[in-house]
Amino acid sequence: MNDNMVIFTRSYDFITWLMPMTGKFPREHRFVVTARLQNAALDFQERIIEANTIRGIKRAEKLAEADIALTKITVMQSLAMAE
Repeated sequence: MNDNMVIFTRSYDFITWLMPMTGKFPREHRFVVTARLQNAALDFQERIIEANTIRGIKRAEKLAEADIALTKITVMQSLAMAE
């Protein structure tokens, strides 16, 4: 992990907070929404790691994919906490 980039530290911290937190979601959301939320969070982490290793157009594509995953996280977290 690249310690020079804050996004790696922040996203790692978020994921380590999110994983146990999803177990506290309301029962009706716990399985479907939780799995998708966790997958989106891990996808986000993977995309920023991938973007950090490449340059040019491919990097911009990975960052766009990371942005989509982050949007999914936001929406799913709002849905799960709406109770």
